[in-house]
Amino acid sequence: QVPTANVLAVHDVSNIYHVPIILAEQGAHSIIATTLKLPVAAAPRLDAWRSLAASVDDATLTTRIALVGKYTGLSDSYLSVLKALKHAA
Repeated sequence: QVPTANVLAVHDVSNIYHVPIILAEQGAHSIIATTLKLPVAAAPRLDAWRSLAASVDDATLTTRIALVGKYTGLSDSYLSVLKALKHAA
């Protein structure tokens, strides 16, 4: 059974680069080190990572993506690709 203190919440974020920041804020590094019986290090320095996450949030360039396929006339043929692209936008 998982101790309640080891349950972390990772809510929806604007981009994937925010996930390590959220985990660090909840002490994931300490939980992992303790579970593995390793010395607990200081909180990770994530300044550069925060800058990366912010720069991805602030991205404004538009990219055009073309989809070439054999069954493009069928609406469901590439639905998973279209959903992935929409989710990534």
